[in-house]
Amino acid sequence: MVAAPRDRPCPLSGLVPVCLPGRRGDAAPDDGLYGIPYCQGARYVTLLAIRVTVPMGMGVGGALRHWCLIETGANQAYVFGTNRLRHVVGASYLVHQVGTDWVPDAARRVGANPVVAISGKALLLVDNPAAGRALISDVSMRALERAPGLEVTGVVGPGFDPALAWRPDSLASAPASNTDKPFTHVEALQRTYELLAAARQARPAPQLRDPLLPWYETCRDSGYPAAGVEDHADGGYVAAPVLAKSKVRWRARDRMRELLCDLPEVVPDNLDDLRHDGWIAVIHADGNGVGRVFLQFPEYALRADGTAGLSLERHADLLGQFTRELELATEAALGVAVRDATAGGNAEGTILPVVVGGDDLTVVCHARLALPLVRAFGLAFEEQTAVQPTVNAITGGGLTAAAGIAYVKPHHPFSAAYGLAEELTASAKQVTRVTQAGDREMSSLDFHVSFESTLTDLAGLRGRLEPGGITRYGGPYVITRQDSPPVGAQDISGLDRAIRTVSALSSSMAHYLREGLAAGREEYDQRISRTARSADLPPEVRSDDIEGLASTVAVAGDAAGGRSGQGSGEVRSTRLLDALLLSAVARPAPASVDRQASAAGAEGTP
Repeated sequence: MVAAPRDRPCPLSGLVPVCLPGRRGDAAPDDGLYGIPYCQGARYVTLLAIRVTVPMGMGVGGALRHWCLIETGANQAYVFGTNRLRHVVGASYLVHQVGTDWVPDAARRVGANPVVAISGKALLLVDNPAAGRALISDVSMRALERAPGLEVTGVVGPGFDPALAWRPDSLASAPASNTDKPFTHVEALQRTYELLAAARQARPAPQLRDPLLPWYETCRDSGYPAAGVEDHADGGYVAAPVLAKSKVRWRARDRMRELLCDLPEVVPDNLDDLRHDGWIAVIHADGNGVGRVFLQFPEYALRADGTAGLSLERHADLLGQFTRELELATEAALGVAVRDATAGGNAEGTILPVVVGGDDLTVVCHARLALPLVRAFGLAFEEQTAVQPTVNAITGGGLTAAAGIAYVKPHHPFSAAYGLAEELTASAKQVTRVTQAGDREMSSLDFHVSFESTLTDLAGLRGRLEPGGITRYGGPYVITRQDSPPVGAQDISGLDRAIRTVSALSSSMAHYLREGLAAGREEYDQRISRTARSADLPPEVRSDDIEGLASTVAVAGDAAGGRSGQGSGEVRSTRLLDALLLSAVARPAPASVDRQASAAGAEGTP
């Protein structure tokens, strides 16, 4: 099909009139057939075609309104396109700018009303499709100029009657595209997301813009054709996306320091020189159930309002407030967590927030700070979301968070470490425990210490830790306060106790227990029993501390399926190996060991 973008768009769908196959390109568009045009060389082709009957009196000059949706895509590939932290932080900043800076500025130019404007996403209301397309064009041009390589896709949704209130039963009777019944704002928003999915699937990948030919200079960091020399002490010829990321690295660093306004010194001056003692931690965290809330937001909003119908004004107001409050809660929780994790120690240059947007958080930090930072963040996130009025009303009491910690060597591929942290977050989300107050969701975490140089997924890594009838890792762990009642074997207080115990044991006694763990469950439990009765126990270690390291039932029933290689049923695990590894890789550095400046790649603050 050949599109005719010069013709008037459909007032209901916002799409462009197209011609039927077999007709001449200069023929008049087929009446009622509309689609998404995509420029292919000198002609337009149609990605999607639908037939729309425009109701009487609802032409271009009618009172219909439209949703305009803009989102970035393939964010992980863009942000982690190189293994240098300065590029990662710069890329994250550019994704954040799309929704929080470029879209609001373009919206003021065309008179659009932003409803949601967060990192990498914006949802707006426009009075006509032309205004929405002008906004999308403005943002797309900025992305091409300031963030080459970043996918930005935008669509204008079908027209809807802003006076119609949405009710839950209206979805069953939603109008088809060939009827004269107008959409409600909720039905129009659903179709706008469908149009975005179709447009994103049909568009060519950003890699096709820069084909690598044999005579091109190659970017050493990304593998794309070089476009210039990076302004950095160890910079060389790099691709256009890398140049753009590097250019904004100082602004990205300053934004993270503003988020941690009372502790800006924790963010390193040189973004590639994160302070460590041989190990770093990559942390990923996000809210539990937030995706479900957004998918069913109209139902949640109706329940919070206690009304029979949801108006456009109330829908837009609640959705905008919810997203803003959720982002504020995440930022505040990060600030609280950094203060708690660094209290009483020298934390200069040890923490680098990479992604802070919505309910998502990605942080790179010194290994010894990771566990206390994640624990403090989980508890603070619960508190901060509970005190935000709209978040509290929509969710019925606030949200919880899940986090994954990947402990890796400093030069481990960053994208692989982030992928592992994401898998650990998904693992942590499987934990649900019963407290004395009844069933309730709680914040949780999971971690893995990676000694492997091969890029293996979490299931493969943990599959090696499960032979012998016992699982040699204790996670995921439920995050609780020190004064909270116990919630079972997954309570993180049990990990605290295990770390204190193994840290006090002699090296020979710790080796004796670990050797027994490698021999299987029966041998391990026997050695635990012998060690608990040993007269050589340190005075600060009691027999019940040693017995707490014995294999226990970690999860049962359907939850057992979350562990690789385990089906439904009882799973026994031990916290010994977790405690030994954490005491080795995440212990504080000796006081005599000072930070060594990075010899390569050091750069001053501009």
